[in-house]
Amino acid sequence: MRLLAIVVPFLGLAGLGLWHLYLDDALLIWFAALAALAVIAWLATLDWSGERALQEATPPTPAKPEWTPLEQQAWADLTADFEAIESSPPASIEEVRLAAMRMMETAARRLHPDASVPTARFTVPDVLRAAERGLGDLRRQMVQRVPGATAVRVSDLLAVHGHYRRHGGWLRGAWYLWRVARFGMNPPQAALQELRGVLEGGATSAAWQRVHGQFARAMAEEFARLAIDLYGRRFSVEVEQLQAEIIEAAPEAPPEVPVRVSFFGQVNAGKSSLVNALLGEVQAPVSERRTPAGETEFRLQSEGRPDLVLIDTAGLGTDVSPTAEARAASDARWVAANAWACDLVVWVASAIQPAREDDHRLLSALRIEWATHPERRTPRVLCVVTHADRLSPMREWQPPYDLDGAASGKAASIRDACRAVATDLCESDEPVVPIAMRPGTAPYNVDALWLAISEGLDAARQSALHRALFDRTRFKWGEVARQVGQGSRYLGKLMFKGVGA
Repeated sequence: MRLLAIVVPFLGLAGLGLWHLYLDDALLIWFAALAALAVIAWLATLDWSGERALQEATPPTPAKPEWTPLEQQAWADLTADFEAIESSPPASIEEVRLAAMRMMETAARRLHPDASVPTARFTVPDVLRAAERGLGDLRRQMVQRVPGATAVRVSDLLAVHGHYRRHGGWLRGAWYLWRVARFGMNPPQAALQELRGVLEGGATSAAWQRVHGQFARAMAEEFARLAIDLYGRRFSVEVEQLQAEIIEAAPEAPPEVPVRVSFFGQVNAGKSSLVNALLGEVQAPVSERRTPAGETEFRLQSEGRPDLVLIDTAGLGTDVSPTAEARAASDARWVAANAWACDLVVWVASAIQPAREDDHRLLSALRIEWATHPERRTPRVLCVVTHADRLSPMREWQPPYDLDGAASGKAASIRDACRAVATDLCESDEPVVPIAMRPGTAPYNVDALWLAISEGLDAARQSALHRALFDRTRFKWGEVARQVGQGSRYLGKLMFKGVGA
């Protein structure tokens, strides 16, 4: 509407013709209408250029889903800087530099609160990789959105600027002289045109301020993403390189970072039977291996199913330590071995085994361990209730069952068992899936379990990538020795080359 208020008078002038307006003594009326519409356009931009409207027009940009909780907190800390930059964009290179340094310090202090110099917590290859990605993104944006970016050379821009510096002065002087002369020829018309220029200039200035602020905010957000990825060590290794290393180490692995799903639960809760039920639906070869801890890992890949590594762990409740201190030490060792070894946790609880103290204690210990490390991604928890067929009435078993309606006694018992497990073990957003595996019959509700796994697969893949990235960025003496060897050979070649010269 603002644009039409400015353009419509010119379209009308083209239709009527300046000569006819002059002959009919309507030229002054036309300029008055032009000025009135300019006033309307200017009034319409008052709320547009206001600070409140500016803040309401730009909703907060969400954090990247692959970030850890600590990195998401750093993004939330920077939101105030984004709003300040949008409302008052930097007007000089020095202001840009100060804003960038302020955002880097905010991200560094959030991600490395215990460091004496948090802004220096990066390596030289990391910052070079950050610059490479940032400049690459800037190049793509210019090629896609800046008209003539691939055709106009810098020398052309410099030539235009040179012409403006040489001839701009007398062109501005000629324009001012024309404005003065116009008052002598037709004062009312000149006054209306001057009013129109002032009002349209105000509207254009407000619009430009809005565009300038949004552009400055977009650049600030992009810089903040680079800073968070830099201090989060996400430039230490490229995703493609990491995946290539994983595939090279395990050729049978799918062409992505494998998602590890650990099955925990008490002895006789049905973990192994549940894993076998999931494997029974896979129509592809499954590789099996035993881990040093006695766990069994199954790497599976099937058309229409996600690529997973299923880990059948030892049952809980096997610790018979006589003292509470010994049990606490055993729990600590268990948490240390399992907290970060998987990307999705399937906690298996039997519907006919109401004593769940071990489950609650160890699952709570896992959650405490996850909460104390916000710099890492937390695996998602999925609860499964097994032995649903053994609930009362015992002789009834005619699936499927509508657990929402719970028309039958068996359906009501299954629903109550799921609610009990949810109360004892699960948090509000964690699903609970009932399962039954009767000998000689098809497993009950396995499709629902596959669906629940698939719904959490995106987050699990991010956890898998972050887990592999975290392991990859640890200090490794073997890698240092390899770098020393390669660097020594390179220096040796340079020295011998110099001697030969």
